[in-house]
Amino acid sequence: GENGVRNTFDVKAFRRDLVAAGVTLKDLQAIAQELGLTVSDIPTPTEIARLRQAMNEADFKAFTDTFAGQLDRLNRSFEIFGVDDAKDKFARLVTLLTDPKVGAPSLFSGLAGLDLSSAAGLDSAKKQIQDLFTRAASGQLTSDDLNGMNLQQFLDALSALMGFLNDAAGTVQAAKSSLQALADALKDIDDSAQILGTSKADQLREKVAAYGKVFPELAGILDGLDLSKAEDLEALKQRLRDVFTMFHDGAAQLPDGTSLDDLIQAILALMGAAGDAADGITSAAQQMADAASALSTKFDIMGTVATDQAQQLADVYGLGSLGDLSTQAGRDAAIKHLQDLYASSPANKDLADHIAAVLRIVRGIKDEASGVGDAGSAGLGDAVSAVGTSTSVAGLASASYAQMDSANFYLSFLPAMADSLQRIRDAFLGGLDMGGPVTATIGTIGPINVEVSGVSDPATVHAAAAAGAQAGIDTGLAQIRLSLRAAAGAPRTA
Repeated sequence: GENGVRNTFDVKAFRRDLVAAGVTLKDLQAIAQELGLTVSDIPTPTEIARLRQAMNEADFKAFTDTFAGQLDRLNRSFEIFGVDDAKDKFARLVTLLTDPKVGAPSLFSGLAGLDLSSAAGLDSAKKQIQDLFTRAASGQLTSDDLNGMNLQQFLDALSALMGFLNDAAGTVQAAKSSLQALADALKDIDDSAQILGTSKADQLREKVAAYGKVFPELAGILDGLDLSKAEDLEALKQRLRDVFTMFHDGAAQLPDGTSLDDLIQAILALMGAAGDAADGITSAAQQMADAASALSTKFDIMGTVATDQAQQLADVYGLGSLGDLSTQAGRDAAIKHLQDLYASSPANKDLADHIAAVLRIVRGIKDEASGVGDAGSAGLGDAVSAVGTSTSVAGLASASYAQMDSANFYLSFLPAMADSLQRIRDAFLGGLDMGGPVTATIGTIGPINVEVSGVSDPATVHAAAAAGAQAGIDTGLAQIRLSLRAAAGAPRTA
């Protein structure tokens, strides 16, 4: 034998063993070259012995740089790292098959970068794999095409690729079924709403649950939200925008078989459902404004005294107790309380507006206590007296006795004027036996009108009584004018 080595080496058997292991002679020669050795085209026992010894002493890096070694490493990595996604397995195997060192780039490069989450990508991959098999079966592939791969390795690679492809196609089909189930569920929700009258908020909840089965990121999007509040519905819309941004920017991966267009349609549908739910809801700020407006109307109708007006409005705005507003000291304490609230949140415009509204009433109490508006009591008394002396008055024809332009602010802040107007109305109601209603109205912005109406012939009206009533009304309205001017900061002149 060569160099004293007994020549019992069977070259043919050795080649058969290499083929069975998926290793070509070229692979073996490449391994030997990496280890600094040579293996001839007809390996000798000495060459094989030296190669075995060198491989035992090496770290097998050269072995893993062959296709067979790399394929074995890839398959083991799937098991060790728990790679289950068929698309991922397909892409990793294609990467190996297109590696110019160990793969066959000219044959497999067309499979790189295909989107196996779409039907088009799946169809393209399937056609290419089938074409490669047809070429191999008909003997059209050359050794240069295979780039060192043997035919069995090539066919095994095609089988592995097709297996991964079929798994990916199954996932896509399942996603299509989910989208169809979603469409059916949404139709059921709309149909049930028409039949059962489901509230818009409940419809929104049901639609979020349906979409969440296809897009998991939408499943918990209602967490912590109260769909009866307009503010929370606006928060929901922002969450939906954030979900879109996350997928659009690639921070999250779409479920298999779905597209960004599918997600966009889902988000737009939920945006619309949120808008429908919000249409029937008044925001907290609007609810408070409506309550304050209703309270102002109540003050006008009931003639609520200013101290009660201030506290009731403070209650609506959540400003707390104002204390005793019947004394100057109490009013000063209430003013300080309100000013402290403002100082705690000066940037809160709504709070500032609410505090200012209550402060105007509190400060108006001080003006009323100092005499603004009270001077009208004598004139109003004259009106009551003059009307009361007439016993022959059967009624008054419809007439507008006086009117004036009001200042451009809410009259609920002018209790003196409201009280004077109330006394005018009471004077007519108490002093005349009218055949019809007596009205005295004052608008929040615009002219002030005092009107009395009856059903009798104006000729029967006692002239003196009518003149006296007119004089009393004029006096009362003069005091209202003074109150308006005082509240507006103008000189107290008639």
